[in-house]
Amino acid sequence: MQENFFYRILPAISFAHQHIDISIKFYKMLRVAEEIFSTDVCRGNIQEFDEAQRYEAEFHIETILNLQKELLNKNNK
Repeated sequence: MQENFFYRILPAISFAHQHIDISIKFYKMLRVAEEIFSTDVCRGNIQEFDEAQRYEAEFHIETILNLQKELLNKNNK
């Protein structure tokens, strides 16, 4: 069960941890999607994602949000 969640989130972890700038931008986008932050603007010289990176980031964010919902539903039963 836990192993299944790990393998489902592993592609998102791999995407986010390929470079520090990608990690910072990705996790800011995730926090916006979780409604924790209001903006994904980053300090410093962190560039915006290109079209392909944004598409992949949005895919992984959706996966993470779905996993979070699944875990919450399992824990509330």
